Amino acid sequence: MNKTGIEYLTHTWNPIAMRCSPISEGCRSCWHIAMCKRHSANPKLSPDIRTARAGGPPILLVDKLDEPKRLRKPAVIGVQFMGDLFHEAVSDDDISAVFLRMATFYTHTFMVLTKRPKRMREWIINCGWEKSWPNIWLGVSVENQKRADERIPILLDTPAAVRFVSCEPILSEIDFSAYPPFKTKYRSAVEVGKVLSGEYGIHWVIVGAESGPGARPMNPDWARSILTQCKQAGVSFFMKQMSKKAPIPRGLMIREWPE
Repeated sequence: MNKTGIEYLTHTWNPIAMRCSPISEGCRSCWHIAMCKRHSANPKLSPDIRTARAGGPPILLVDKLDEPKRLRKPAVIGVQFMGDLFHEAVSDDDISAVFLRMATFYTHTFMVLTKRPKRMREWIINCGWEKSWPNIWLGVSVENQKRADERIPILLDTPAAVRFVSCEPILSEIDFSAYPPFKTKYRSAVEVGKVLSGEYGIHWVIVGAESGPGARPMNPDWARSILTQCKQAGVSFFMKQMSKKAPIPRGLMIREWPE
C-alpha cells in the first residue's frame, strides 16, 4: 500500500505482481511497463516477482491482501494501477481474492480501472458479484472516440455503484452524447428511471494529458468539450493535468467527485 500523488486517490494498492501488455493507442508511453523493466532487473526482488514483472505468470502477493485494513482513516484506493486487474493472464481466483478484500474493507473506496471491460463484466456476472457494492467503483480507460465507443457500452452493462471513465491520456475529442445520462433520448421508461436514480449511466469523467518522455499533446478544447458535456448532463468532472505539466486554466480547474 503506497500513498500516491494521483490527485483523485489517497493510496494505490497492487496485490498482484504482473506486467501488463499494450492493448490500444493509449498504451504507447505506459509508465507501468517502463517500471516493470526496472523491476525485472532488480536483484533485491525475489526471482518469481522479477519473472512476473518481465511478463511471466502474475503472482498474487498474499502478504499485501490485508494492507487496506492497516489504514486508520477511510481512503480512496486505486486497485492494481501497476497493471490491469482484468488482464487475461490474471486468474479468476486471484481476482476473487482482491474483490473479497474490497468488500470486506468497506470503510474505504476502491477504484478499479481497466482497458478490458469485457472480461470485467463477464467475471462479475459469472462469479456472482452482481451486487453493486457501494465502496467499489468500476471504470474504463478511453483515449479517443474509438475506444470510448468500444468500452463504455460494456461498462454501462456492468453492475456497479459508481461507473467512471478515465480519459487519460486523452488523444482526441470525445463525444459522450450516445451514453446516459449524456444522451437526451432514452430507449424506454425503465432506462429513464434508472438514469434518474443513478443506477445506470456514467457518474464521473476524469481527463488528463499524457505525461513522460515523448508525450503526445492534448488540445485544451478536448477537455473543455468534455467539461461542457458533463455540466449539461450533471456528471462529475475531474481535470487531472495539462500537457507538459502546464498550469490548469481557471475555467478547467474543476475537480469534482461523484456523490
